[in-house]
Amino acid sequence: MATADDEPGRRSNQPGRRRPPRWLVPLAFAATLAVALVVGLVVTRDEASAPGPATMPAPIEVEAASIYDFTSLAEMVAASDVIVVGTVVATEPGRLVGDPASGGVISRLVTIDVDEVIGGDANGGDANGGDANGSEATIVIEEEATLPDGTPLIVNGVSPSAVGDHGIWFLDRLDDAELPVFLVINSQGRFLTPAQDPTGDLIGGDQRNALVRSLQDQPLTGLVTATRQAIGTD
Repeated sequence: MATADDEPGRRSNQPGRRRPPRWLVPLAFAATLAVALVVGLVVTRDEASAPGPATMPAPIEVEAASIYDFTSLAEMVAASDVIVVGTVVATEPGRLVGDPASGGVISRLVTIDVDEVIGGDANGGDANGGDANGSEATIVIEEEATLPDGTPLIVNGVSPSAVGDHGIWFLDRLDDAELPVFLVINSQGRFLTPAQDPTGDLIGGDQRNALVRSLQDQPLTGLVTATRQAIGTD
């Protein structure tokens, strides 16, 4: 199963290979956490990688601890506030989280056109107030994007969202009155269809994770059916 890094037409997430220095970046929210708490992220930078364009530094890999480590689809379904199938239609810069002097993070806001709400109620976090069970609803996901200097982040091996991404998302609602958005429940909670073959096997998040590898070995229709079965609606 090819990862998103290997998928034709997708951006490469692979920094270079030289042994890098390490430091900590505090983050007040994390897609790998379902709570808004400051956590330490171990960031790995490859100083030997070829410099990117002047406006786009080379990405760095981030390892983030999570309050979740699912061993089954049923566990992930039970922990998710909302589960949707849809397509990314827009991405835009979000807000600064944390103190840039000590290592803040700029978020990314990802708008998803929802084809179907598999589980939960999207209304509470629906950016446009659409019907959670309709085909016209949109939701917004907040994810880590860059360091304050613009350096892109790759969190737990998961590629950043891109316009055109289509798949299934397992989400937590972020309880923030100023920004009613969702977070992907953790690095296990996003599965995309391959751009070159929408009916082919899915591309999961963290490819090091056993559950991700097992669930991605099927087309989207298969995971949707399995998810409904786990919820008890099929």
